[in-house]
Amino acid sequence: MQIIKPVIVGVHEGVTIFERRAVLAAIREMVRRASMGRHVRVVLAPDAPIEKYVEKARRESERSRQFSAFALLKNVHDEPWMPRLHYDVVVVRDDVYAGSCHFVVGLSVRGVGSVISVARFRELASPQREECIKTVAMHEIGHVFGLISRRRRAAVDVRLGRHCANRCIMRQGLRVPDDWIAMTNDRLHGDALCARCVCDLREFFEN
Repeated sequence: MQIIKPVIVGVHEGVTIFERRAVLAAIREMVRRASMGRHVRVVLAPDAPIEKYVEKARRESERSRQFSAFALLKNVHDEPWMPRLHYDVVVVRDDVYAGSCHFVVGLSVRGVGSVISVARFRELASPQREECIKTVAMHEIGHVFGLISRRRRAAVDVRLGRHCANRCIMRQGLRVPDDWIAMTNDRLHGDALCARCVCDLREFFEN
């Protein structure tokens, strides 16, 4: 039986229990979509180390009101107490950036992990806020789990990284929160992933 690396979820102080539940539900849904649920453990990391990683990322970042999602993900993933093989998901309350982007709601590295920021959705009322956060988390963990496949040539949007061009939560979300609200409505009234992305997701774990 193939054992899949655990998903270790770190939650920044100030992230609400409802936002945390949305992210955990998103991860479990994507694992279920990959048909590998019984092989994947989802583990909550201790609160204290997450604050340490966030503060270190702040010191390493070039902006005063945001911190680098890349720096945070690297700090978390490199820690020696973590299992040698694992995926990281870190949920933060603050605004984050990546590279030259003014901000990002999520940043993911294939096979490594992701950082998810809830900051840009805080003005939405519940339950829309939590549903949009769940959509973002599904999208980001989808990238961690190999979406969009590098071998895929059809229905691919490459404007900012590889995204799906179908009606799917893996399409590009440039306008925040509008694009994410639209993707969330599609998810709630149809299917989260297109058939092509489901195939790509399962292929990631089979290889």
